[in-house]
Amino acid sequence: MQTKQTQSDKRRSMPMLTILLALALMMIACNASVPNLNSAISTAEKVVATAAERTPSADANATPVGQSSSIDCQAVAKANMEFGTNLAQMVNFTADTDYAAYSDPASPLYIDFPKVKADLAVFATLPDPTDPADALMGKPSDAVAYFSEMVDIAMADVESKGKPFNDTNANGQKVFGLDSAWMKEMVVFGPAIEKACHGVTIATDVPASDLVTNQIGETATLGDLRVTLEKVVTVPGVANPGFHFVFVSVTIENTGQTALITNSIQLATFKNAAGVQYGFEPNAIMLDASKPLDGSVAPGEKTSGTIGYELPVDAGDLIWVVEDNANNKAVFAVKASDIIVDGTPIGDATAAVMQTSVAATTAAMIDMANSMDATTAAMTANPEIPQSTETPIP
Repeated sequence: MQTKQTQSDKRRSMPMLTILLALALMMIACNASVPNLNSAISTAEKVVATAAERTPSADANATPVGQSSSIDCQAVAKANMEFGTNLAQMVNFTADTDYAAYSDPASPLYIDFPKVKADLAVFATLPDPTDPADALMGKPSDAVAYFSEMVDIAMADVESKGKPFNDTNANGQKVFGLDSAWMKEMVVFGPAIEKACHGVTIATDVPASDLVTNQIGETATLGDLRVTLEKVVTVPGVANPGFHFVFVSVTIENTGQTALITNSIQLATFKNAAGVQYGFEPNAIMLDASKPLDGSVAPGEKTSGTIGYELPVDAGDLIWVVEDNANNKAVFAVKASDIIVDGTPIGDATAAVMQTSVAATTAAMIDMANSMDATTAAMTANPEIPQSTETPIP
């Protein structure tokens, strides 16, 4: 019983550590000029001093290249988008899930399990980190093993329609639900992809001018969903050199008879005239302009929100492409002149101050995480409950 309790205590301590490290990673990724934390960090002062000394490099976003010739960065970027869509559905499996929709290719909830397995095989080409600082977020090989178990269990549940429902692996670890380890495992891929394929985008051979079906302000139909692109704005934020943060404001209406999830809308992409594709930017959720969409829309209801991107300042005219799992597609034309400036742009001096602040916060989070590890280790080594020293009253 003591061993089981100790393991439970460890599991409860992990989410907070994961959130701290994930937040630190997100803040670092927001700035190309924030100091590289791949080397060992001993004190917060060292990080702050390094950040103050550094200035953005003119070629910080030079031609994206993969770290290894054996890695297909286009395939990695595509797998990252596809797997994220299906993961959002699998995580929400429960004992009373209606599994029929997940096995119907015509359904927006359809999960193409062979493709999901192929995406994991692509993730498996990412190298495990060798630097201890990089390894703080975990290893891609471990994450692939975890999600492979999840996919196998999900396939079995869909095939049996959840009778009986199973949500644990062979070791009894829960793999479905918001209280499972999926978030801790998923954040591993972000830094690994950034390390191996910095700045990668997904190219397409389809000319943007041939795809337009809607304009800003119009409503497109995707099955039972009605999607209205209200406006597109660029907002202040310390983006990578040559890039800026852009948000689309959308309203989604469900005209069907069952609740529908919004993950396909959240994974909508921008494309430029050359067919280069830009996916949503997770770091944009840290900005004030971010108003994330609700996860689902009830029948007859509407929901509104924003999706953030980091786009080249000189991207020119664009299209915004929304597609669901049933191959319903809407394409909105977004001219460069349609992107509204919302807020005062951040100057170099302000950016430098923000970068220093981000570095200090990141270092503080790492120190806090190390302190939590030490506390957990101490509690594990000496789990006995202290005895009362009070003298009983006669």
